[in-house]
Amino acid sequence: MWQRYFPRGLVYGLGIFAKPGVTGPRIRAVVGDQNDPAFLRELAEQEGPFDIVDDGSHVNEHVRTSYETLFPYVRPGGFYVIEDLHTAYWPESGGEMPPGSSATTTGPLKDLIDDLHRCELAEDDELPAGNHPSDISIYHNPAVLRKGIAHERGIPAWVQQRADQWIHPGRK
Repeated sequence: MWQRYFPRGLVYGLGIFAKPGVTGPRIRAVVGDQNDPAFLRELAEQEGPFDIVDDGSHVNEHVRTSYETLFPYVRPGGFYVIEDLHTAYWPESGGEMPPGSSATTTGPLKDLIDDLHRCELAEDDELPAGNHPSDISIYHNPAVLRKGIAHERGIPAWVQQRADQWIHPGRK
């Protein structure tokens, strides 16, 4: 599918077992564990940076491990796709209730949304170092995170001062 969707892309498929039937001129089948950060880092150092990463696994722990390890190796402007978010609530996939707990896939996504917008309140030295999503699109089951650098800062101080004066007349 990915070879047809990206007609000029080099596609790496990672699986825990060899898949000799997965072949093509631009297909590289790699055997490895998506939940092994050392393996993922080694792969990314050799083959990255990547334009797109599709996480693949439905196990919450694997999804978190892959994101934490591979997102730094996505090119600025590239995409990281987390699919099958509904498994965040399936105990057999390591999910749990209540929805959004930190042990699920959706919990860290909610934290990323907070980080995306906290620049409005953060001091310059508190802002993320550029290794974070600049866009987060969440759909029914997949999430697509675009890697960017949040070069936009919060509103300028003079705008905030004017707003405070308007809301609280006489306050300095």
